[in-house]
This record gives sequence, C-alpha cells and structure tokens, in this order.
Amino acid sequence: MTRPCLFGIAAVLLALTATPPAWAQKDEDNKTDPTEGHSFHGEVFNEGPRQAAVLIPGTGDVRFPITTKSPEAQRFFNQGVGQLHGFWYFESERSFRQVAAIDPDCAMAYWGMAMSNFDNQKRGKGFILEAKERRDKAGERERLYIDALAKFFEDTKDEKARLRDLVRAYEGIIEKHPDDLEAKAFLGWQLFTNNSKGLNYQSHYANNLQLGEILTEDADHPVHHYRIHLWDGEKPERALASAAACGPAAPGIAHMWHMPGHTYSKLQRYRDAVWQQEASARVDHAHMIRYRIIPDQIHNFAHNNEWLIRNLNHLGQVSAALDLARNMVELPRLPKFGGKENKEFQAGGSWKYGRERLRDTLLRFEMWDELIRYAEHTQYLRSDRTVIPDVEWHRLLAIAKCEKGDLAGARPHLDKIEALLAEETGRRDKAVADAEKKAKEAKKAAKDIDEAKKAAEKNFANKVEDLEHTANEVRVYAALAAQPADQPKAREILPKLKQLAKARHATLWQRAGDMKKAVEVAAQAVREGKNEVHPLAVQVALLHADGQKDEARKAFDLLRTVAGGADREVAMLKRLDPIAREFGYPEDWRTPAPAAKDLGPRPKLDDLGPFRWSPPTAPTWTLQDSTGKSHSLTDYEGKPVLVIFYLGKGCVHCMEQLNNFAPVTEKYKKAGIPIVAISTDTTDGLAGTFQKAAAEGAKADNPFPFPLLSDANLDVFKSYRAHDDFEKQPLHGTFLIDGQGRIRWQDIGYEPFMHTEWLLEECGRLLSFTDA
Repeated sequence: MTRPCLFGIAAVLLALTATPPAWAQKDEDNKTDPTEGHSFHGEVFNEGPRQAAVLIPGTGDVRFPITTKSPEAQRFFNQGVGQLHGFWYFESERSFRQVAAIDPDCAMAYWGMAMSNFDNQKRGKGFILEAKERRDKAGERERLYIDALAKFFEDTKDEKARLRDLVRAYEGIIEKHPDDLEAKAFLGWQLFTNNSKGLNYQSHYANNLQLGEILTEDADHPVHHYRIHLWDGEKPERALASAAACGPAAPGIAHMWHMPGHTYSKLQRYRDAVWQQEASARVDHAHMIRYRIIPDQIHNFAHNNEWLIRNLNHLGQVSAALDLARNMVELPRLPKFGGKENKEFQAGGSWKYGRERLRDTLLRFEMWDELIRYAEHTQYLRSDRTVIPDVEWHRLLAIAKCEKGDLAGARPHLDKIEALLAEETGRRDKAVADAEKKAKEAKKAAKDIDEAKKAAEKNFANKVEDLEHTANEVRVYAALAAQPADQPKAREILPKLKQLAKARHATLWQRAGDMKKAVEVAAQAVREGKNEVHPLAVQVALLHADGQKDEARKAFDLLRTVAGGADREVAMLKRLDPIAREFGYPEDWRTPAPAAKDLGPRPKLDDLGPFRWSPPTAPTWTLQDSTGKSHSLTDYEGKPVLVIFYLGKGCVHCMEQLNNFAPVTEKYKKAGIPIVAISTDTTDGLAGTFQKAAAEGAKADNPFPFPLLSDANLDVFKSYRAHDDFEKQPLHGTFLIDGQGRIRWQDIGYEPFMHTEWLLEECGRLLSFTDA
C-alpha cells in the first residue's frame, strides 16, 4: 500500500472562506457578545488551536468515512484520526476544527475534538455535546461512535465502569460493522489504556492478537504505536516488528518515530533508540519552526528530547547531548502559573529537563570548567526554587571546584550546605520537642508521646536525609581534594552515599585507597548499566590500575563496540589511550557495531528537520500611530522589542494589560527592550482611546509610555497568527522579537498576557543566549 511521502509533498494551507462558517459565527440570539478574544461558542473553544489546519503528508494510512459532501473535510478528518493514533492531540483537534469549518453540520468533527481531549473532562464533554446536537445528521455507524463517547463523558463518578463500557461500545460497533478497522484500532487503544489504569481484565496476548488482526489487513496502519505501548512495560522484545514499522507508518508525526525508542531503550539498544528519538525531535522541530508553535505545546516533545539526551550519554556522545540540553534550556518557556493569585510560575517542560540533563552530562563526564562556567556565569545552570535549588547549585560548584583542586573556592559552597543542613535539623528538633511538650501537657501516655514525636520527625525525614547525603557527598570530595588527601575520612563517609551513581562511587573508592571496593562497585555499575559507555570506561581504568590486565582487556574489547560512536575527546575516554596502546589497539580504538538487521526503512535524518530548534523569523510590518506617523519593525533592527497585540479600546482586559505594562516600561527600557502595542483600532480609534484616557485624568496625546499602532485590517495580526482563522476574529498576542528579527517568545490566546515581571525575567533569560 502506497503511503504519502513526507519529504516530497508541500503542506497545502486551506484557503478559508471570506466569512466565518456557520459554526463559527456569532449567535445573534445571545444578548451579549463574548469578551474580546473569546470564542462565540463558549469556553471549550477558547483553548486549543485557533489557527487553520494544513494537510500534512504522512499522518497514517487511515480511512474513516463520515457523512459529509466535502472531500476536503473527509481528508482532514482522516488526518485527525491518524493524529489521534499518534497521540498528536493538539494537531488532531486542529484538524477536526478544520472539518467543522468546512462542514459545520458534520457531527463527527466534534466527536474528533472530544477524542482529542479524552483526558480533559470539561473540554471533552463540551465537544461531545456539540456532536450530539448534530447527531441526527450523521449515519448509523457514526451515531454509535458519538453515543459511546457521550456516555463516557456524561457521568464522572465511576471511571472504571465508564472505561469498561467504552470497550463494550467499540465491540458493539465491530459486531455491526466488522470491516471497520478504525473501530478495531480504537478498541485496541482502549484496551491497553484501561490496562494502564488498573483494569487488567484483558490479557496482553489477547490484545496483541486483536492488533495483529488489523495489521494483517493493513500492514501500514498506525496501530503499530499501540502494540509498542502494549508491550512497553512487559516484554518489549515482542514489539520489535512494530518498532521497525511505526515511524514509516506515519512519518509526519514525531511521536511515531519516538515510540520505537521505548522498545530499543528497554532492550539496551541505545544506538537504535537514539536514532528514533532524534528523528522524532527533528520532525517536531521542523513543524514548530514552520508554523511558529511554542515547543512545549506539543505532546511529549520535552519527554522525547530529555530521553534522547540520556541515551546519547549512554553512548558517550557528549557533544550532541550538551548541544541538545542547551537547546532545551534556550527554548521559550510555556507560561503556566498557579499558586496564590495564579502568580507562581509552574516550572516544567523543556527548561526543567534541559537544565537537569545539562547538569547530569557535565557531572558524569567530569567537565568541571564547563560546569563552573554554566553555574556561575550563565543562565543555563543558575539556581532557582525548583529545578536547581540553592543546595543543588552549591553541591555542583563544591564538587567541580574540589575536582579542579580549588578547595578554598569550594569551601564557601560546602559551608552553605552545612548551614542548610543545620537549619533544617534544628527545625526538625524543635518540631519534635514541641510535639513532645504538647503531648505531655495533654497528659498523653508514654506510647502516644513517642508516636507524636515520630510523626513530627517524619515530616522532616526526607529533606534532612537529602541534605545529609548532599553534605556527605561534598565532604568526600573535599577530603580527597585536601593536601594530602584525607583518605580515611573519605572511606568513613563513602558507605553512606547510597544515592550516588555507582560508576562515580567506584572512582571515589579508588581515590580513597580501597581498590578492592572500587573494582567491586564498578562491576555492579556495568551489570546495571548494560551497553553504557561511562561505567565500562570506569571499569577498564580500575581493572588496569588494579593489575587485572586480562580482565581489563575483556572489558575494553566490549567498550570498543559500545563506544563505537562516542566522542573521542571526552576526558575519561582520552585517559584510556595509553591502555589502548598497551593492548595494541589502533589510535582510534573505537569499532562501531554493524547496523541491526531488524530495523525498518529510515530516511536521512537531515530530511526530517533540524537537530536543534531555532527561533522563526518575525514577519515585518509598517503601521501608523494616531498622528499618522509610520513605525516599522525595521526601526528596531539590532535590538529586541516587545510587541503587544491588543483588541482595541473596547477590550477591558486589553486596557488592563496596557496599564499593567505601563509602570514597568522603564524596567524593560533599562533592559534594552522597548515596547510597542498594535491595536485593532483605526488611527482615529487610537485617538479616541487617548481622549477617553484624558477624560480620566491621563495625558491626552498618549497615556501609555510606548507607541500604539493601528492594524485595523488585521493583516499583521494574521501574519503573527494572533488570529482565530475559524471564527475570523483577532486574538491577544505578546511577542519578544530579538535584534535579529526572530521571535524568541510568544503568547497567543483568548486572554491577554499579564505577568509583566515574569516576562521581563524571561526576556532577559532568552536574550542572554546569544547563539540560540
């Protein structure tokens, strides 16, 4: 069966009609219009993609006929189903919205939107209610799908019963329509989903046979994805055939390249896993750059890239691991806030993973100069409240400076860790004493007093234990950095380091003077880290230093293949060169293993997209202010600018946003970031805004300390995608454009962005990455 070629077909953007389709028009019966930027159809349409879908080649061999007179709507529906199978929910919802834009009466378009939000009860229910309203216009088979999902969303009390009912509903569709492959596919998805939720009434083998029935009829069907999930936590080797076929089955969906990486990683086939995960990253990067999508809006993007970095580390491909880790840190952060008054930034996604993996890579491969530079002089490893808190930041610098022989430089960091430990221990002891006092005052029995003290102590146990471990770790490094090294002290502390990576633990035992223990721990590290470069390299060095030349040669022979693609210039591998010469190996002692024979078709990685995400180019514009003076993006060439798109003087929230930014404009200016605001108002409308503000006591010419510009025809709004293509209305948007004219950060949505101080910090962070 012929699949569409991802690489030779250009995506075709749907030419939208000049007026909104019926589903997207205002409800004239409503007495009040929605707030500017909000959907005419209620809250569930506010979120999610609001820009037009495109036909993307390579989204899966799917044929799901629906009731529609439009062949184009059918193509978008098939694409949406393929995207569902690939867990590309953000884009599947977009495809189904496109179906509704083309054919407003298509009930299945809303079923698809609900399926795209299966784990979002509120939005999923809202969409399926729209499908039910159009149910009578659907065919008999389609009504079965709608009824099944409507029943699932209508009652939230017993999730397990609802999930079981959904399985039975798919079985009912198959009984009535035995040729419906998609019903069988969704049944397969539902079965392994239910298993993952603890509903293990379906055996893996039975589920596998059911998926196999689909693949017997259509070997290219994207249910290969589900078979990988099915066996992922059980017997990954049983998914090898689907691992080979998954990416080629839907090459336009990044996650379909990613999932085989699960299988290969579980089988310690890290080279094959890296290829799959890099393919996934490249497809995602290409899509995000082309359509100017914030990276972490894409499901599993950060998860794929952080796992790719871990596997690159297993292979000793340090340069690529560092490159991708830095790139993850450099990505614009998705603005998610919570906590008190919704003002607390929720750290996560690429920024979190990138910093963790950058730290781990530098520490594992003993890149002390780089670690110190990144921690002390850049944004990459600066301390923060969640990812690298103060104690972790001091730990990294204490270790790195000890290893550089700078014990005096390490001492302040160790002292800070000791102080944090003493502070937390003191709080624990006070809490225990207070609990004891309270229990005694209540004349509790001795047993109850002990229980109260234990309960108080338990509240601090984990934090105190972590701080003690951190303090002990840096104490070991400090002891070994002393002149002369305090080996007895190091040997006394080392047994307490239960959380330390075994390969690093082994090298510390050697330096502490216990070679027997070092060799023993290194062997454990190799057993637990099969096919990983780092533990093998440590084992080779330790065996050789211990005089076990034959054993060292055996380990080195294995390392030569495992490190076949490793970076030769990594310090721990360069240290093995004298041993390699002694054993008679060539100067480049790496011997890459031949390619596995059970892999599927693999395109050139460069054809899939770039290895790193890079900021897209901002569309240029020239607009006028209220006086008729022209302002252009080129006016800001060579310096960054913050561009705010607001929905005119009639938008109360927009005025609130401008008033929020006005007081901090000087801070932005001091940071070298001027602000400009683009309005949906005409130039006369801008003047009206100023007159209204003057009546309220503001300056008449411009109450805001930044230019307000007119884009009444919405051309610039549309070019920046701050526009709902379905409902034909502008959206709120805030963009950071750097001096090279690239969009470094953006927020587009139904509400204006209000977190001015956070954004100023984010602008400074992003602009510090000059090579991004």
